[in-house]
Amino acid sequence: MSSELQIQSSILGSIVARAIEAKLLSASFDPTPIEHVAIASAPVATAPTNAAVRLQVPLEISFVHVRKVLTKVNDSTTEAIHPQTRAMAILELAATGAIVTLRCIDVDLGLIDASLDANAAATKDALISLIGSPFTSDLSGVFKKLGVPIPRFSRVDLVAGVVTVRFEPAGAATARLPAGQEWGLFLDGSAVEKLAKSKLPTDFTSHITSLVIDAHWRPSHNVPHVDLDYSCKAPQVGEPIAGDVSGTIGCDFSLMTTDAKLLRSTVSWTLAIKLGALVPKFVTDLVKDAITGYMNPARFGGVAIDDHSFVLESPLPEILFGGARLEHTTLIATSTGMTFGGSVELPVEDNEKTNCAHSIRNELASACTCESANKIGNCAHCRTRTGNKSGSEPAKFHNALSAEKTTWEREILSKVLGSLRRAENWANAALPCRDFIAVPSGHALPVPALKSNSRNTMAPRAPNPSAIPS
Repeated sequence: MSSELQIQSSILGSIVARAIEAKLLSASFDPTPIEHVAIASAPVATAPTNAAVRLQVPLEISFVHVRKVLTKVNDSTTEAIHPQTRAMAILELAATGAIVTLRCIDVDLGLIDASLDANAAATKDALISLIGSPFTSDLSGVFKKLGVPIPRFSRVDLVAGVVTVRFEPAGAATARLPAGQEWGLFLDGSAVEKLAKSKLPTDFTSHITSLVIDAHWRPSHNVPHVDLDYSCKAPQVGEPIAGDVSGTIGCDFSLMTTDAKLLRSTVSWTLAIKLGALVPKFVTDLVKDAITGYMNPARFGGVAIDDHSFVLESPLPEILFGGARLEHTTLIATSTGMTFGGSVELPVEDNEKTNCAHSIRNELASACTCESANKIGNCAHCRTRTGNKSGSEPAKFHNALSAEKTTWEREILSKVLGSLRRAENWANAALPCRDFIAVPSGHALPVPALKSNSRNTMAPRAPNPSAIPS
């Protein structure tokens, strides 16, 4: 049995370019004359070689001052600076078993090679070492989850603009991507048969004696389908009864394109019991009940459709390749096998991360217009710190942790002071003992707000002679 991971060469070029750029962003180019290296905008070229595929990734290299050139301009010496120069990194995508590796094998410095003189070899070696192996993808977990044996040998081919990683290949390479799909995982008919066998209940396969299963890959109108013809000896009976049991277990595969990608297996089965004409009917019923019990979906996590069919759902393996996520959206069958396919979610570039973070900061610093903003300009609802300002007024955002901390401390202090003011106002307006509060000389009690209550308009009270002095 064989399987293949296929990716459009243009998509693979984008994956490789981003993987290399991620390594170069954190690279140190000392002691070489290189100042900066970036991925050029030109497309990545691919070419087959033996059992691998080579990719040519264009680079833009900026050099520091590398030599002085004496010129007679106003009797002064001018210094020549290398401009930004194109180079080409050559990488090789190869596979060993279920492990796919990308590594840099050479760098072509182009026209700048001669001008670097003695620095050329060191510069080239430094670039090869810095790029190194941008990624390695181990797909053994994918095969285990699909119930397919882990391949022992593999190769990488290029055919019709598609890079195909072929595991235990047989025959010539063929592009198998469904129309409009950026990637595909192909399982040949025998691999799908193996997958269907893995869906059989353990109770059935372990309790049935002399079990023989003959699998047949029989797709129907692009729907993956496997028939498992089985035969065995009847359980629950022994000598001298020698009965035969046979039937067919059919398995359809489909894709559940929900948030959690699931592989649905719809299983239906038949049963024929031949114990002989002299065997009592109750013995036949015992055998039938035993096999039916082994196929009861409630015992192994299935959902019954009727007495002889059920559904199993299992999560599809997450496939990561060079930092990219391969999304499952289609499952199509052909006469040779079935292919999972879909789109490729590329890793986010650092400049995209910066733009995203900048956008988040702008959202946090945007003007607040909701009703939750309090009098001091802080909104507890949307968590902004700018208050109800005009949207055209630029809002300031404190990036420094110290400024952030100071802002929150001020908010807390303002809330505490606001609570104290409200308590003081309430005490002045509501407490009957407010007239006995001793006020230091030079200070006056705050005048409460005018109210309709007649108590606020009364004249100052005369001392009560009956009051007991404190």
